[in-house]
Amino acid sequence: PIDNSIISMDSYCSKSGSVYYVKAKPITSELNGEGYANPIDAIEAAKDGDTINFAAKVKIEKPLTINKSITLNIKDIDADDSAIIADGEGVNVVINGDTATVKAGLVPGDAKTIVATNGATVTINGGTYGVCADADGLGNSCVFSNGGNIIINKGYFSSDAAYNGLYYVLNKKNKTDGTITVYGGTFENYNPEDGDDADKGTFLADRSTVAKTTNNVNSKVLYTVYPVPSTIIDGKPYRFVEDAFKDIEDGSVVSIIDDTEIKNTITIDKDISINLESTISNPNSTSVFDISSNVTIYGDPDSKVIGASGMDANAIMVRGNGNLTIKGGNYNVGPDAS
Repeated sequence: PIDNSIISMDSYCSKSGSVYYVKAKPITSELNGEGYANPIDAIEAAKDGDTINFAAKVKIEKPLTINKSITLNIKDIDADDSAIIADGEGVNVVINGDTATVKAGLVPGDAKTIVATNGATVTINGGTYGVCADADGLGNSCVFSNGGNIIINKGYFSSDAAYNGLYYVLNKKNKTDGTITVYGGTFENYNPEDGDDADKGTFLADRSTVAKTTNNVNSKVLYTVYPVPSTIIDGKPYRFVEDAFKDIEDGSVVSIIDDTEIKNTITIDKDISINLESTISNPNSTSVFDISSNVTIYGDPDSKVIGASGMDANAIMVRGNGNLTIKGGNYNVGPDAS
């Protein structure tokens, strides 16, 4: 008989005829350069501030329960039960989904896709999130706050079935202090502006807007939330200025319309113009902008570019064949280390 208890947890044993094979389990996640066959092991090994990169699609029987402040760069997740639960006061979990699809409740029961509980905070940046019906064919909650806080910046969210005529795509446990705040994303058969079915209010972030459309193929009603933009490129709004500059092309017109603080230097290698209508600052890195192309900044009288303090800090760095033309605005940098 095959005895998997005597081999490494990162391997498994199989039999073909009279031959036994010991094979390594595929790596599904990476933490600090070390691969893990099971994302649960990576989560257990992680420390506050760590980032776990999922390397492949995973199927989980139990939820990924997290009680530390970490970032998850996920791939597809198939969950028999709930998928991801953040638990504990002060716990901050960031989920970067991009093209990932997370489906919870594949074994019919009481399941949820993303949960924040007991004071934890979850921030969702992209991905597709759904939940199956329960054992009675009734709807489950896709995103659920049980005394926790959930911030949704973007993504697609759905629940496969309704309960009492409502789709609980976003749901909050009644009479708890938890919050759900939606800055952006698309929600199937549910309007975040309507908030919780019992506690009412709204889940829509201040100044965000929502648009309703109907899918002509399957008749699903979609509610898309548009964030308050900090930046507009060629007419397209962006909440985060860093995301905006990732999409620039030669000839783009970038308008920075709301005060914003960035964490990393913005590198510009395309020939663009910038309409500076507010303040952009970077207290953390060497420069606000690092330019190696042809850039013209049109600054309003009260607009500002504020660099950091410390050795080699500056508001704008121009290097190589870069050319910068400034037409208005204010440009400041803090003192050096001495």
